[in-house]
Amino acid sequence: ELQSLQNLFVDSNNPISFLEFLEASAKGLSIDVIPNSPLKLPQDPWTSMTFNIHYKGSYRSAMRFLETLDNAPYLLEARETSIASGREISEGAIADFSFVVKVYTK
Repeated sequence: ELQSLQNLFVDSNNPISFLEFLEASAKGLSIDVIPNSPLKLPQDPWTSMTFNIHYKGSYRSAMRFLETLDNAPYLLEARETSIASGREISEGAIADFSFVVKVYTK
């Protein structure tokens, strides 16, 4: 049981398994992922690491990706989400999506 709790945390020295999870969750979407250095913030119980994610595509695909993240086997939080589009956003519209994923690390 302790091992399954440990699996909720991303290895800050080698976050490859988390990056592979992001890639698999994107299911063929072209996403750019930029990892940031781990930090211990005063308000957090554990050290965390953020990943900046950028995706250009349909609103529906982006929401499906975020839903997959919401059900991830990691202790994470999607933050600072932004959507930019040259026209009104609808389900089929193409837009630029950016968000930050915060994960707790071991």
